[in-house]
Amino acid sequence: MRLVGIDENGYGPILGPLVVTAASAKLKENAIREPEGSNPVPNLWSLLKIKDTPGDTLFVCDSKEAFTSNKKGYAEDLVLTFFFLTFGFLPETADQFLKPLLINQRLGLPFPCSKEGTPPFCWQNDLDLKIDSARRKLILKNASNLKKMAERADVKFEKPCSLLLCPRLFNEGVERTHNNKSDLVITLGLQILSLYLVEKNLYAFIGKVGMTKSYGQRLSHFLERRYLVWTIEEKKEASRYQLYETTGREVGQVTYLLAGEKNSFLIALASLFGKYLRELFWKKTQKYFEELDPQLPGASGYRNLKTRTFISATERLRKELLFPQGCFLRKK
Repeated sequence: MRLVGIDENGYGPILGPLVVTAASAKLKENAIREPEGSNPVPNLWSLLKIKDTPGDTLFVCDSKEAFTSNKKGYAEDLVLTFFFLTFGFLPETADQFLKPLLINQRLGLPFPCSKEGTPPFCWQNDLDLKIDSARRKLILKNASNLKKMAERADVKFEKPCSLLLCPRLFNEGVERTHNNKSDLVITLGLQILSLYLVEKNLYAFIGKVGMTKSYGQRLSHFLERRYLVWTIEEKKEASRYQLYETTGREVGQVTYLLAGEKNSFLIALASLFGKYLRELFWKKTQKYFEELDPQLPGASGYRNLKTRTFISATERLRKELLFPQGCFLRKK
């Protein structure tokens, strides 16, 4: 049995990338719990005995909550713990973390950003993750503990993967969806989901986008004639669909969850990876501009005063360097 959680990060900002990430695991049938009144839903928090609130040891929770309370870097260390467990090495730089995760080209999407010669400004600079000996020791210790916990529960975590849309790719994607940002995110989630449809007995959980309740038509359209989609339920909290092969054989279920990070361990884990990936990519972009003008203010990329100030402060530089507006500023 394979379980998958898919979530987005960077839906709201006006600068920086949009990221959609999947985290997955294989486990035995008896690892599934059936809460009252619902279809089988994995309870990996209980199964693995991992906390669902931020702390100084192993936890998996809402990425916003984790990084907001991230006073001592515990959220980064948690992500790096799972990275080491699944990829088998500890990245020393941002690019060593980013590049193994990105699957744009695997799904036929441009790699951000594909240009000949000198890397574009968003990739120009790498970042040292600055993992000192104490942090390294803690990460490796937690990874060892996590591996033992997973083995006891017969859970095998797989390598997470992400689609990353820099502003240029984001703007092109929004144009293709007639300025519907929600449709773009839903489509990206389905593209990642397609990677996991090679096996039967799949349970996929995807974070809901806004207040969208019905996803059946999008699923059917995306899957075309390969699979049949049967609607189990479409409610505010969860929209659940059963997939069948054209022969009638069951493939698995796809469930869109409201507040997915609080209701699905793997959605929360995917969001933690996506949040960290997005922040590293945006820091790389800022570093490029800061090296040209050390007086530039910092910014998160979200729609606030600091971001607007950063946009204004970089305007002269961007004009001098002939940067297309669409490579820097998102349309929506």
